[in-house]
Amino acid sequence: MLDLMLRYRELMPPDVDHVCAKIEVTQSHFYKINSILIDKVAEVLEGKSLLNRIRLFNRKFLFNLLKSEILQALKRQDTLDYSDKGKADFWLECFRMLIDLPYKFYDDNLVNQVVQHYLDAEKENTEESRIYITMHRLFCDCNRYAASRNPEKLFRYNLSDLLRMEEDLLPKNLKLPIYYLYRTFVSYFTYYKKDVKMQLVYVQKAIAIKDNIKAFFPIDLDMFLSLLLADILFSNRRISEAFEQYRVQFNLGVPKEMYGYFYHCEQYALICMLEQKLDMAQMVLDRNFAAVLQRKEDVYATRGALSYAKLSLCMGDFKGALQHLTLAREINEKAYYLPFELQIRLLECSAFFLKEDFEFARQLIYRNQKFLLSLAKRTSYSEYVYFFKFMNQLVAIAESKSRLPSAFEKDFIELHEAFVDVFGPVIGLLRKSVRS
Repeated sequence: MLDLMLRYRELMPPDVDHVCAKIEVTQSHFYKINSILIDKVAEVLEGKSLLNRIRLFNRKFLFNLLKSEILQALKRQDTLDYSDKGKADFWLECFRMLIDLPYKFYDDNLVNQVVQHYLDAEKENTEESRIYITMHRLFCDCNRYAASRNPEKLFRYNLSDLLRMEEDLLPKNLKLPIYYLYRTFVSYFTYYKKDVKMQLVYVQKAIAIKDNIKAFFPIDLDMFLSLLLADILFSNRRISEAFEQYRVQFNLGVPKEMYGYFYHCEQYALICMLEQKLDMAQMVLDRNFAAVLQRKEDVYATRGALSYAKLSLCMGDFKGALQHLTLAREINEKAYYLPFELQIRLLECSAFFLKEDFEFARQLIYRNQKFLLSLAKRTSYSEYVYFFKFMNQLVAIAESKSRLPSAFEKDFIELHEAFVDVFGPVIGLLRKSVRS
């Protein structure tokens, strides 16, 4: 079985029926053998330490195995060996891994169980621990619900609620909870009430207290906050500053364990495209996304496919762009994430317009307008509504081979401003393709 799995590793996941027929076992037997193999491989790599096994599965993005290990730990928690880290710290680390799982794998019930075990084990500073857990979950919920069709319904807090929390927390001088509240503000002003200036205000508040909380993080907090600042500078359209900030950190060597690692790789590549450093963008993508694309690893691979599609459009390779968009759609259908779906639709329409297939571009515009109308809450996607309405007019101009009316320049500027930190130079490419 191990020999077969190694042979099929480039075709993951393998055709289970084919493998079972080849070695004459049932599917049930197949999964049992693989379970034993996983145990043996994990033991070779990490020894008997349960926590190290869980960390291994987290590093390798094997999130179902990670959850399975934690579930088993919950069932036999009274007999666990906590000598590695201590009981409270063990459950706290499990909580932190579970709370950061991608949308598809997140399990609120499992998180609740782990939280209860952590709080039961935490004999000191229980109020601070409870407040920290509340703020960390608030931050993660704010991010996770942003991916849903109706985020405002799920994330029930508004700006007044968050400001009240800040007012209540500040006198307590609890640095870690207030850090996660500041991060929640950044996410809130990113996904729910777009305000790039306020994003910058709250990330700088988080940076101001970083020296008080470094000990709580397994990663380099200075590097992480520098990457976050680079992203927010990008949102504030300070492109050159964002590029330099990213360049410095990636030259230092950003480890793959860094929070939001693939997101920051994507943003760095996008800024390279805007700075017309296409070779550098290609290098960033090849180094960081080639392997996850080959394995089709959920949201990470979708990010990579979308980034390659944008780079292909910059290089005039429309066939390559559409191939990557097809791959992105295939992966995203399994772990549906609405912001990626919107990106795919906009990029696909742009690709057909740029390759001058105006008839099909018009069909896509019509489909996408219907799709946007079907969403429960359209205000969050008004920029996409505006884009497809504008593209409909642009197709008519291109088909008639007319010159672009001067009034349209304002629309291009507004769309570029609205989308530059998601699509980079794509709106500019559309502008260049139309006669002045």
